[in-house]
Amino acid sequence: MKKLSLVLCLMAALTACQKKTDTAKTPDAASSASAAASASAQNASAAAPAAESKPAPFDLQSVPVSTVNLPAFPYLDYSEKLESGYRSDKKPQFDEVYLIAGKELRRVEGQVLVRHFPHTSLNMSALESQRNYENLIKSLGGVKVSQLMPADAEFKRLYPENESVLEKKLRVLGINNGGKNYQVYLLRTPQKNIWFGLSIYDDDSGTWLMTVEEKAFEQTVSLTKAEAMADDLKKSGEVTLYLAFDTDSASIKEESKPVLAEIAKLLKNDQSLQLKVEGHTDNQGTAAHNKKLSESRAQSVVQAVTALGIDAKRLQAAGYGQDKPVADNGTEAGRAKNRRVMLVKAN
Repeated sequence: MKKLSLVLCLMAALTACQKKTDTAKTPDAASSASAAASASAQNASAAAPAAESKPAPFDLQSVPVSTVNLPAFPYLDYSEKLESGYRSDKKPQFDEVYLIAGKELRRVEGQVLVRHFPHTSLNMSALESQRNYENLIKSLGGVKVSQLMPADAEFKRLYPENESVLEKKLRVLGINNGGKNYQVYLLRTPQKNIWFGLSIYDDDSGTWLMTVEEKAFEQTVSLTKAEAMADDLKKSGEVTLYLAFDTDSASIKEESKPVLAEIAKLLKNDQSLQLKVEGHTDNQGTAAHNKKLSESRAQSVVQAVTALGIDAKRLQAAGYGQDKPVADNGTEAGRAKNRRVMLVKAN
């Protein structure tokens, strides 16, 4: 009997140990769910990389002011070896351009002149051309400020825009043609900032050179008043306006806001008037892109005018892109005329 009791006790003890072991091996449902949720969150966190933050604005004060007596704009001349046929007589125009300063894609306004020429006409190597202009810019007090090139992977990650849009902003022939050795220099004077862009084509065949004399916009076009718009509509049924938009954008610049107020005034003065707002572009870029851009710009005008108290039913937006030029797209002056907004009487 004693032996039987001892055996039963041992069996009970072993059974209890087995239950504890099984309990330890089998977590409850709540613990399993919690662990799974935690693992899922960790995996999601690992899978989602942190958003790329934009670089800090470039500090202009980091570049010392030059006291060198400067030549006339564009400050950098052609080589004496360059044949006259390759020398451009193009005049600078007030425009906007984007430059890489530090790691910032910086928007600059001022007098802009872009030139490019082949090395074959110079009997000069690509490196010789590059070194000549680098030394000349530095002799004037210019300092290299670009830390990235358009073809760099980091630049493309920081500014993931369509390549054709970036090429247009930077004024380069191509992100992958000259974008691999692109340089920007800043020359500061007591009166103004002067920027230089320098690049050699990837096949070493030519040099690209840009000068930007940064300065405030000088108003040379008078405001088209509501009364003048009404006269044009009466005579021809349409009004041509040259509104200022950000480059390759439907965002209307501040200096064009008074024109929008005059459009609203025109519609308030004639309560029966209905208008079609047409957007038009030049032929830079693809036709599909330009059509979409012109539509967006026309819609921006409609939205801005309705925000001033005009019933949206009296306005309709349309975009024609580059399909209806009024001037030669082969010249900058012609392209400027083609970049327009038109008000067309719709009733």
